[in-house]
This record gives sequence, structure tokens and C-alpha cells, in this order.
Amino acid sequence: MYSATVTTDGRIIAAGSADKPDGTVAPFITVTDLAGKMTNVIQTKGFAPANICLAPDGTIWSFGGTGYNSHSEPNPGDTLRHFDLQKGEIGSYLPRSAFSSHPGPETLAYIRCLAHEVVVYATRTQEYIEMKYSGVAPHVYRTEAPSAGRLLGFAATGSKEVYGYFSSRGDSGLYYLLFDEAANAVRWLPVQGTIGAYTKAGAITGLWGSDDNAL
Repeated sequence: MYSATVTTDGRIIAAGSADKPDGTVAPFITVTDLAGKMTNVIQTKGFAPANICLAPDGTIWSFGGTGYNSHSEPNPGDTLRHFDLQKGEIGSYLPRSAFSSHPGPETLAYIRCLAHEVVVYATRTQEYIEMKYSGVAPHVYRTEAPSAGRLLGFAATGSKEVYGYFSSRGDSGLYYLLFDEAANAVRWLPVQGTIGAYTKAGAITGLWGSDDNAL
């Protein structure tokens, strides 16, 4: 299993890959009914759907990998894909060649489906990606590497309203992304009063997600 999310009525949408008897793998996205039984499966041949989220219209967005060839070079293909549970893949964006060969951008990435767009934060390549549902191409921002430690939680409450939980050597806290449109860049800034040792009153020690505009 790679990633999972839930629908508003309690069904599960999951992404993963299955080992086949011939030694190959079959990546997939599946949805269950309320009893947990799989009802639909999309095979995503050539694309590992490492991170998924459910859009308001019931379609699925995924940020994933294309695998590597025998020379350890990334296979061609797009990293951001759009799926319909009945029709299969309905959109494909952001070629793998736009990223460095190693590490894969999908590793330790976060994806969130918002009201009007899908957003991705790729921690390994330090890039923030916005894709409007009505758009034709994603917008990619470069990210300054944070000095706050390791990103262990991520949430987005709206367009350009993005938060992260960082932890390092006993200190932790909540940060937000500041957008610099002129430089096409974003950087993490601390949320005042939330940073400090685990024992400090008010210090944030975890971020599980968001519910509408609340963390």
C-alpha cells in the first residue's frame, strides 16, 4: 500500500501495487464500499500512485513515480495524474524529466485536494506544486530548504494557506508557507507561539491535517 484516503460517506480509496506471479508489479487505485469490499480498481500501468487525494467532484489526483530503467534513469511519463473511477486516467501533467533523477520527487511527498485546486509538496526536491482544476498546467514553486528540522505533518486549508509541522532535536512547532510570486518561490516561517521544546506550553507537537479552514 502506498497511500489512502476516505470519501465523505466513509468509503476507502487506496493506492498500491500487487506482486504478480511473473515477478512484475501491477500498480493500482481502488475504492471500497462501506463494508470494505473493493468495488472498482484502476490499473495505473507504468505509474506508481504514491500519493493520492479525493477532489470535490469525486475524481482522484495522484503524485507518483514512473520507475527506472536498467540504467537507473527515470522512465518517461508524467508525475501528476488525474483519475476517474469509471473512466480511468483523464489527465496527466508535469513530466518526470522536470525533476532530478534521484531522489524520486514522489518519495515523502504530500498531496491535498482543495476546493478549487490540488497542491503537492515534494520534500525531497523542495518544490511546491499548484494545479487548478480548471487549469491546463501546474504551477511549480521552488522552496527554500527549511532549517527547522524534518517535516512530519502537512495541511492546507485553502489556496496558498499551507502549514507544516517540523521537529528537530526535541524542539518542534508549526510553520506556514510564505509565497513570493515575483521570485516564484516559497519559504517556511514559524507560527508565533507554537515553537519550542515538547515541554513548553503552547508548543505544537503534531499536525494531523485540516478540516475546512481549521487545523
